[in-house]
Amino acid sequence: MTPKAFRIPLILIAMAICFSLLACGGGTNSASAEQDGSLSMVLSDDATQDWATIGVKVLSVTLTPQGGGNPVTIYTAPTPAPFINLVQLDQLGEIIGNAPIPAGTYGQAIITVSGNSSDIILSSAPNPEPGFPLQTPTTVNPSQIQVVGGGTGSVPLTVNLSPVLTVTSNTSNALDLEFDLSNPAFIVEHVSAAYPSGIWVVNFNPAVRHHPIRDITKLVLRQTYGTVTAISGDNTSITISKIIPKLPAQNPETYSTTNLNLTILADSTNGTIYRNLDTGGAKQVITDFSSVATSLLNNFVRIQARYQQNGTLVATRIWSSSSFTKVYVNAEGHVFNVNPSANTFMMVNADGTTSTTVAVDSATQFFFQNGTTPIGTGTTFLGAPNFVNGFKVSYDSQDDSVIIEIARFSGLISAPGEPQASNTNFTYSRTFDTSHNAVTLDYISGNTANGEDNGNPINGFKWWYFAQPTGTLTYGVSAISQFVNVANASGINYGGTSGTLSGSQPVAGESYANWNDPANPNNAWSAQWVDVLPTPAPLCSVYIAASNITNGATFTMQAVPTPFFTGTANQVTVDLSSQSGQATLVYQVDVTNGIVTVTPMDITQANTLTTVVNKLGRNTLVKVYGVPSSSPSGILNAYVLFYFTGTQPSQ
Repeated sequence: MTPKAFRIPLILIAMAICFSLLACGGGTNSASAEQDGSLSMVLSDDATQDWATIGVKVLSVTLTPQGGGNPVTIYTAPTPAPFINLVQLDQLGEIIGNAPIPAGTYGQAIITVSGNSSDIILSSAPNPEPGFPLQTPTTVNPSQIQVVGGGTGSVPLTVNLSPVLTVTSNTSNALDLEFDLSNPAFIVEHVSAAYPSGIWVVNFNPAVRHHPIRDITKLVLRQTYGTVTAISGDNTSITISKIIPKLPAQNPETYSTTNLNLTILADSTNGTIYRNLDTGGAKQVITDFSSVATSLLNNFVRIQARYQQNGTLVATRIWSSSSFTKVYVNAEGHVFNVNPSANTFMMVNADGTTSTTVAVDSATQFFFQNGTTPIGTGTTFLGAPNFVNGFKVSYDSQDDSVIIEIARFSGLISAPGEPQASNTNFTYSRTFDTSHNAVTLDYISGNTANGEDNGNPINGFKWWYFAQPTGTLTYGVSAISQFVNVANASGINYGGTSGTLSGSQPVAGESYANWNDPANPNNAWSAQWVDVLPTPAPLCSVYIAASNITNGATFTMQAVPTPFFTGTANQVTVDLSSQSGQATLVYQVDVTNGIVTVTPMDITQANTLTTVVNKLGRNTLVKVYGVPSSSPSGILNAYVLFYFTGTQPSQ
């Protein structure tokens, strides 16, 4: 099994202004317009270096009124349901549905996905993390994929909303239902002598949770494709019928139709950049659609848009053509190879199967999100710390511009040979093939708005332990100093003489960064937050059997020989937490006759904790993902623990 450093929030935005968003075919209701709010549904996720494609089919989404009542359908997929590549969204919204819903309070959401293995696409990236078993671009055969609870049917996923979603007629509300793909239990790989090519188990249930979104204007939307079906009488807006490029990618690329209509406004204040690709793509800046109406109606468009506070969508850039292949741009994806000496970078394209090499010259302009003023120009901007692997970008060859959609930094913190974290900055380090990146980030200003916590505004830097923001979210005057203590914790030394998972493993994390923050106004990146990530231990066997401790259990393990670990292993102490809200996620993984069963073990329940302690006897094989303890040092605080029964894994 391997680490999955990415997550997929499913964002549902309850908007109060029904006339701004047209209903999709997924569901309607008989309530009057005055009683309705509108719900716009957006898919997004976080990046991964290992996977280029995780394609899934979302079949429907419903909301259940608090206290009971008939579910309200807010999305139903067209037939056939399109694949959505979750990897490529990384916190970018892919609008897939919106519908008017009755005003009221909703306590649950049910997301239904296809459970057929042929409706899952897993394709590895061209430059995965060292130790990832699919080192060359590979698409996993559906016969090697199993979906927990799936088979040939569908998998309903129930999410309890806390806080509940309240829809009223004159306000907007945001609901984020997050498929947390960083959870190691989401995609479980089992390689053994009996199954040397591996079995990949997709387990949706443990990856779904509620994660509130406070400000819809901060959402960065993925470029949207569609056909223009109408232009408003006053030329302020267009209506598009949304289409989705097909997965797997076609040559030439084609699309799937949807039953979703979207209304898009021109930016009447700053202007929308418009390019007609049928006439050469010259840049025009428009404040309404009067001058370009004839080149838009019934044509294909690609649109970069943003939400306004009232829920309307405003276009920052529009490309149009009578041909879909002209507006379709493959050059949107993850940067995976930055080569300043050659003045190039490579990116995994949005189709998840191809890559693009972009040549940067003195005229290339770099933009951040929806900004219209370049943050850098030319070859000197390429490379660390300005432009690095892991960024999510789109490239427009028409005007030689790179839009940095998400500035994502990740890696080891306070790694050996790098500076330790301080109250001023910290350093991320990562290795890509033979290249090594070390990037030092300052913290954002203490006055910079940075989200909310239970309705209370947060200013300045914040951090939390992965997947536990409600229990460990830290902000305020002491946030930086507490983070420094965690970041500088002693790494876990597994021993060994070779292999990427041997040796000392420091703390790891990921961040999104702002450009030119008031705390760092000299044209540089500043970290908004750090999500302290669990890192994988090698495959280990229990050396000292588990025993109970206060609020949990502890055991000692040591690595076993695998292709990724050789040499003499050290004994490492692992602590399991049974504290509610911060409990270790424990799974029993059983492989019998080629069928993988993944059973969650809720150790907040005393009897289940006892069962797990009894299972963790000497020589039991385990896989642990955890964070080094800052006090006492040398102990691995487990976030996820797998223990194995049946056919045993070999790596």
